[in-house]
Amino acid sequence: MFEFDYPKVKHSLARTALEDPYPALYIDTSGLIRGANLLAFWIWDVLKLSEPLTPAALLGSSIFSMYAHNFQRIPIELNGEFYTKKSSMVKRMKADASFESPIYDPFILAMKLHPQLEKMYEQAQYYSDNEWEHPLNIMLPDQTDSSRLLEFRVTIFRLERDSGFLCMYTPTGSTLRDVEEQYGLLIEAYGHDAYVQLYDLSQDTIESNQIPLNFGTHFRAYYPSLIQDPLWYISAENKAHQLLIGSSVVGAHFFDLFFAPQIKEWMGPIQETSAPRAIKYFTEFTSTFLNEEHEFHDRYEQTMTRLLQLPDFRYMLDVSRKLPIRLCIPDNIEAPFYTCRVILPWPISFQIALQFRSMVRIVHRNRMVHTDIRDYQV
Repeated sequence: MFEFDYPKVKHSLARTALEDPYPALYIDTSGLIRGANLLAFWIWDVLKLSEPLTPAALLGSSIFSMYAHNFQRIPIELNGEFYTKKSSMVKRMKADASFESPIYDPFILAMKLHPQLEKMYEQAQYYSDNEWEHPLNIMLPDQTDSSRLLEFRVTIFRLERDSGFLCMYTPTGSTLRDVEEQYGLLIEAYGHDAYVQLYDLSQDTIESNQIPLNFGTHFRAYYPSLIQDPLWYISAENKAHQLLIGSSVVGAHFFDLFFAPQIKEWMGPIQETSAPRAIKYFTEFTSTFLNEEHEFHDRYEQTMTRLLQLPDFRYMLDVSRKLPIRLCIPDNIEAPFYTCRVILPWPISFQIALQFRSMVRIVHRNRMVHTDIRDYQV
């Protein structure tokens, strides 16, 4: 069946998605880039680690011009879907008088300079099926070796009230290592405060904006929520979480839930990139339990023995140890902090995907003395 309408997200989730350790862009309805994280700057080759950050190198530019400037990095034989779907978008927007603008001309010119691309552009329909999703195989910035490419699954979400789009690049396969390594280098070079760059529309100037770590109103009673004990066993949950999952999960381990076949099917590629990071958080927060003198050591060993029986956990644990994952834990650990996006279906209709910001708040059992034995509200 033909599917054209883009999946929709709220502004709050879209802003949070820019914090993810994967390339992401805000694009307005004409195709101008209004926000991006530093990995997006890197993937589109407008940021060198040895140079100062220049927001205007990407922000305010046309995404279609950015594509055109990087055609030599995007092999035609591996990106037919990319070129066809972008051509459909440009042809449709050019045909709409309200979008008449020369900002699409560089893309059209670049397409017509190559016979194969020109044919793709001419044959592209105004509307293409599942236009909002496609693979992207692109050469590494500053490299000319086409034998080693970065592989992404690109998903474009429509923002509420038709105010623009969120473009997410989810790495696949060996690309995850490259992206995690680059994320760590960018945070080290420019700091977390500079990771998200937004275009200030009200002042028509470009400025750096950090999405606050403490979201303030991050929790509502009707938001799905659970409590994990120090070893990440689920000790409590609210009604919203029960309704979302379809049953109670109290007593289960977090990774029992995370790697359940049904959850894996619902989350799709997002789980493959979120899993190593989730395991890294688990490893970080339970590291002191490795000490044989620690009161939780025996229970930790029992938990690990149990978890290692899960094939997915065992595999992802190995992946997480090999990847240069950088965790961004706030200095003030009392504040809730963002960990990842979660995609689950609406229980009433599995065809509708619900997207959540996973926020974690550390809850100390002893308010007088803070120790490494603590619970986690998710």
